[in-house]
Amino acid sequence: LSGVYSIMDHYKHEKVRAVEYVSTMHKAMDGVENFDYYSPTSLLKKLNEDQLKRVPPVVLLHGTNDIIVPVESSVKFSELLTALSIRMSLYLIPKMNHTEMVTDLMAPDRHFYHTVYGCIKQEYSKFQGYVD
Repeated sequence: LSGVYSIMDHYKHEKVRAVEYVSTMHKAMDGVENFDYYSPTSLLKKLNEDQLKRVPPVVLLHGTNDIIVPVESSVKFSELLTALSIRMSLYLIPKMNHTEMVTDLMAPDRHFYHTVYGCIKQEYSKFQGYVD
């Protein structure tokens, strides 16, 4: 849900917004030198063919109005997953921002509840029918 998949890309986004020093990303990763170690993008690129075959299907949901974590984060990650032949789905939800992705799942009367929950139900149904 609206994830950071390349920590270095996200850090650059934070620098453009001049929030890199108040962000917890730098502190949580214990410095720039550890960004690759913790980035899903970097981790996937290091997997061998046998390891890649064991990666489960991935579902990405991201709001197009997200300024905290730009939608490009999920788009780029989906492109990598596809290039590595990992089963994936990408849902880009128009007009949704970063916080609405989670907060709107908390109550059925929220604006995006049925949209996000519908994506999750659809993917769960596909997963139930998935046989390797």
